[in-house]
Amino acid sequence: MTNEDPSPLWQLDLVQRYASSLSHNEVACVLRLVSKATAAHFQTAEYITVRMSQLVPHHAFVRRWGDARALRRLTWRQRRQLLKLTARSGSLVNLEALLAFEEYCPLLPFVLEAAAGAGHLAICQALRERGCPFRDKALHKAAAGGHRATCEWLLASGCPWSRWRRSMRLAPLAPLAPQYAAAGGHAELVDWLMTIRPPQPKDDDVRLLISGAAEGCNMETMQRLYSTWIRGGQVEEEEGEEEEEEEDEEEEEEPRRVTLSWDQKEIILGAAASSLTSDWQAKVEYLEARGFTKWLGNRNVGDILRCADWAARLEWLRQRGYRVSNADLAPWAAHSGNAAALATLLQQEALPSRTIQAVLENAADAGHVHILDLLAAQGLLSPDDGGLFRAFIYAVRKGHVAAVDWLAQALGPEALGQRMAEVTWCHNLTLELLIMLHGLGWPLCEETFTSAADSGNEEALEWLAEHGCPMRTDGIAYAVAACHGDLSTLNFLRRLGCPVGDGNYVFRHALSQYPFHDCGPRPIGLAWLLDHGFRADLENVGGGRPELEEVVDWLRKEQRRQRRQRRQRRQTSSGAAAEAVEAAEAAETAAAAAEAAAAAEAAAEAAEQQQWKQQAEEAARLQQLTYLFHLLSRGRPVLDYTAAEEAFEVLRVPHFDRSHWSGTTGWQLAEALDGVLLDKIRELVQGACFVAISMDECVGIDKVSRLSLHVYIVDAEWNRVPLFLDVAHLWGTPNADNITQLVLNTLSVKAGLGEEELPGKLVACSTDGTSLMTGNQRGVVATQVNGVVPFSVGIHCMAHRTSLAAAALEKAPVVKAVLSAIREVDVYFSHSAKRLSEFEDAAS
Repeated sequence: MTNEDPSPLWQLDLVQRYASSLSHNEVACVLRLVSKATAAHFQTAEYITVRMSQLVPHHAFVRRWGDARALRRLTWRQRRQLLKLTARSGSLVNLEALLAFEEYCPLLPFVLEAAAGAGHLAICQALRERGCPFRDKALHKAAAGGHRATCEWLLASGCPWSRWRRSMRLAPLAPLAPQYAAAGGHAELVDWLMTIRPPQPKDDDVRLLISGAAEGCNMETMQRLYSTWIRGGQVEEEEGEEEEEEEDEEEEEEPRRVTLSWDQKEIILGAAASSLTSDWQAKVEYLEARGFTKWLGNRNVGDILRCADWAARLEWLRQRGYRVSNADLAPWAAHSGNAAALATLLQQEALPSRTIQAVLENAADAGHVHILDLLAAQGLLSPDDGGLFRAFIYAVRKGHVAAVDWLAQALGPEALGQRMAEVTWCHNLTLELLIMLHGLGWPLCEETFTSAADSGNEEALEWLAEHGCPMRTDGIAYAVAACHGDLSTLNFLRRLGCPVGDGNYVFRHALSQYPFHDCGPRPIGLAWLLDHGFRADLENVGGGRPELEEVVDWLRKEQRRQRRQRRQRRQTSSGAAAEAVEAAEAAETAAAAAEAAAAAEAAAEAAEQQQWKQQAEEAARLQQLTYLFHLLSRGRPVLDYTAAEEAFEVLRVPHFDRSHWSGTTGWQLAEALDGVLLDKIRELVQGACFVAISMDECVGIDKVSRLSLHVYIVDAEWNRVPLFLDVAHLWGTPNADNITQLVLNTLSVKAGLGEEELPGKLVACSTDGTSLMTGNQRGVVATQVNGVVPFSVGIHCMAHRTSLAAAALEKAPVVKAVLSAIREVDVYFSHSAKRLSEFEDAAS
């Protein structure tokens, strides 16, 4: 046998051909390691980036993540993301390598949900065999991905359709699997799910289904579902068309059609406008033809920006009468990292300072450094107005190291050093970020240590302990770690000697926050607290909250299991000890029976106590909401008020979990409340006998014209009720045509009064005395409004007209001379006490 030289086989042009048949991860983890020349050849980002959501060679995966020291560098959120990506990749051996570190990578429902979303049925089955629990989200993920086989297995294995709401409205959520399938564009899966789902869908189910179809399905599917389930959506058959039905064919049950409210129509229309299907325009036109108002919500505007043709799409919508401002688009572009869209919006017009601040905060909140570079290049950032520091706080709280470094350099060490004490929390605190913040002047205090415990980074906790950072003595660090099932952090806190405080308080705090942390029905963190001496009376917790009932039941079983284990450890080998244990178990059984009998006898008392607890909880949440409104009324983001948690603890009410706060929390709440108020306003206006309107046009300090509009109704009892409608932007020139069109649109959208209803209800229109409003030639009231409502009465303010006349009169030369003489007389007497006294004597 001759030894042939293999080097000709490893020429770079041939290697490039080899690479074309390999995945990106195989090139990055295998091919590049063959030689230095190969590594130098494949050095672009495409070949040096390992995509964890795709299959990773097992040897490379174990080399990187097969050691617990690699996992302890991550926060619990990063470890959870690593588990999700590995489950999506479809590699069971890689997933098992992570799950072997139970302390760092516990088997929680989100792992199975990630596998179900990718359609990896074998992994889902293997996880269930290991005891992984599942929730309705697994079915949602599988439906969204169009994986019918996975959906069938989940339902056959007992996966629930729906769950309880996390709110006081103790009502089950609608089965959302059909909606997710529709949003994913899987029409056949939608039809199958609708046939096997629980009986006759409720109204909310149908509305969500149509919204999903508008988002992901084609025009034909959306039209079919709309005509099937929406009242008034069925297309009438043409005259003369014959129905061919066999007489012996069984009649199918007619689905109960529902009626859409205004806000639901807005959601559906927005889903169609932001749909990624090629026939999105046809869907919008179809909905418009069925009476949908041309109005897009703030969230729908942001969804449009994810479309590749967002600019052409917005232009088409604007030409059809949709009011989409650049000020609404810019913050969404910043949060999504769409620099091209943001640059275009900034080039088209100068945005208000408030919008620029929202753009800056959203970019920092999402960690998009390239957006910050764009704002700086445009000269829109100033370190003196406080906006940069607020953005710095957002970046710190989300743990974006690159954004924190960029903003710190922009602010400068002097400006930061004076205000670093205001930075009190970080949800993703790594050792790198901790050292950076400490170098900038972040004080090592109790909140810093608690923030590290909430992040779940052992390296950061160890560094803080070594540098003498104080710890809270009430044990809250254990509570924040237990909320999201972070066993590694709980054990590490115990090894560091972190004070435990009042065990009952710690447990209750963790339990109250548990539903917000997506850990499923098996709270391993809370079970750890019970196992390590954090005692709690599980018979009196839960507060009637359905989302906690399953959790508390599981904890009670776990507590009984721990008690049995402790008894088994104490028993001896003697028969007497064994008999004692059996007697104890029998006594426990008898005690349980007696307790059940006592509970039955005290049913009335328990019901009364339950009602009292529910009233107390409602009062607590009302106090919580009141406090939040107090914060928002200060005109600042909720994130600026870190004293909220302490205040809630003093008031003994549950606080809003700060992981759910963002730069737009206040606006989102305002939009939600606005929807509730609009429904009430429309109800009052529809039931009113007569309606009058009052309007006033003004220009703000931002040089933007706005129109303030009020409605006055006369109800069935002849009471006059004033209602505020809107302060609407007046786009374009503030002339009579634009003002009239804005008034009519606002009355239609906000009050539910279309042009066909106005003549029967609108009796008066009140304005100021300007010619723009009251002029007989082109005035808003005299010519425009009366053209729609001929019998309405125009009312204007005489004091305002008099003031305008006086202002014009002041410019006349004769009046100027008279006023000048009067001022001279005033000066002559007012500057001399003697003259003034003589004048007063003469006047008297």
